[in-house]
Amino acid sequence: MDAAAAASAMVLLDRSVRFVDEVADVMKERGFSHLDGDAAISAACAGITDWEEKKAAEERAIEAESLRYRAERDAAAEAIVRRRKAAADGVTKMPFLSSGDLYERDRDILEGIDPDPPVVADVPCVSSLVFRLSSARTPADFEHATTVAGADHNVVVVGAGHGLPGHRFYLVYDAWANSLSAIPGLPSPFGAGPIGYGVAVLRHASPGDYVLANILLSYTGGDGGYLRFPTANDADLWTWWSSGPSARRWIRKPVILPPETCTATYIFHADTTFSMGGNTLCWADLLIGIVACDMLAAADEPAFRFIPLPEACSSKPTEARHHRYGGARLPEERRSMCCGGDGGVIRFVSIDDGEHPNDLTLTTWSLTMAPELKQWKQEAAFSIGDLVYSNELIKKTPPPQLPPLKAPTWPVHSIVDDDVVFLYLAEVKSIHPTSINMERYMVSVNVRRREVFAIIEYPSDGLPPPPFPPRIMPSNLSCYLNKTL
Repeated sequence: MDAAAAASAMVLLDRSVRFVDEVADVMKERGFSHLDGDAAISAACAGITDWEEKKAAEERAIEAESLRYRAERDAAAEAIVRRRKAAADGVTKMPFLSSGDLYERDRDILEGIDPDPPVVADVPCVSSLVFRLSSARTPADFEHATTVAGADHNVVVVGAGHGLPGHRFYLVYDAWANSLSAIPGLPSPFGAGPIGYGVAVLRHASPGDYVLANILLSYTGGDGGYLRFPTANDADLWTWWSSGPSARRWIRKPVILPPETCTATYIFHADTTFSMGGNTLCWADLLIGIVACDMLAAADEPAFRFIPLPEACSSKPTEARHHRYGGARLPEERRSMCCGGDGGVIRFVSIDDGEHPNDLTLTTWSLTMAPELKQWKQEAAFSIGDLVYSNELIKKTPPPQLPPLKAPTWPVHSIVDDDVVFLYLAEVKSIHPTSINMERYMVSVNVRRREVFAIIEYPSDGLPPPPFPPRIMPSNLSCYLNKTL
């Protein structure tokens, strides 16, 4: 596939969700910016001669006026937003929730949340989901606790708000149907915890039939009450099917996980999830291997199998424990995994530990799963110090303007091009007593030719850079936008 076709067939999707506060925008537009309660505050303090009592009365009056002001102005702004939405063609909402599934504040959020068309950009630019909020009662922590949990074809799952054992609820955005579904969070069984980050999603039938899945382990107290370990390889598989006889409710099935997932010194932790071949979900621990389950063939009796990482990349349980809980880096900073091609090949990219570019080796691997499981195959391996800019890129941008290719992190393998990997670069320009001036880039690398053929500043839309590196995932979401069913 040529570079232009590959760029349009996939995006790098930021797991962080962008929010647009419509109420704040309307308040700014209408000039709702003054607290006009001076008379009420003065009246509350009239006749009070004691200084401390007068100060306390003034503080109470200011707080009361602030609440009144916010209620009136917020209500007015919300009314304007509602009228505008009523006059526009919006997204189709399908809430699979009852009143008992949510807190009152969550109901306010759901009533006032709508997805904008995703901000899609050609790779290596990072694309984002955008939600518009039309409720002034959105909790302050909601935006920070809302992330993309997973995506498969046109279906994107967003975990919303903090909750146990995962998120308070989930939003499922179907880019093809332009619909948004709200799904309750998992029940909270005592002594159970998820196997890793977020839920996994599999679109098992076109255009929009999907299943969500999460694995919960049973835990018990550990050393000094601080460490907690699963009691055995017993676990619960929780699934939510969008269609079928058991649709639209969480279903629990006891399962037995492979023995490699739970040892005396290490517990499997899914750093990422992805689908494969239209029927299988994979939970990947980037230190030891993959847990896979054919969700369609094993709907009644789920069966899991363990696929170890390439021997050169696999950690022993004690080493994995140290890297995950005692290391300086997260596994995702140097490794990632996805399913590419026709859905039957797993792609794995790894950057060895080290600080100097000449000490870092980038290696890519492939594993063919269909029609039968093969062995890991090393596709490319080279020192980061050997990485160069392509001649075409140098012609467009002279070398003095190109950053040095130092210690790239957060690698992501392309899902449409066998030879392309995307990397994150951060260059420190200057250090001040209270701040660090950094330049951030996303680059496209051809691992066969060992060259960078595209580079873009991150973020590329002029917004202030985020405080942390991007947590991104490859997705073919862009193939389903602006299409009809």
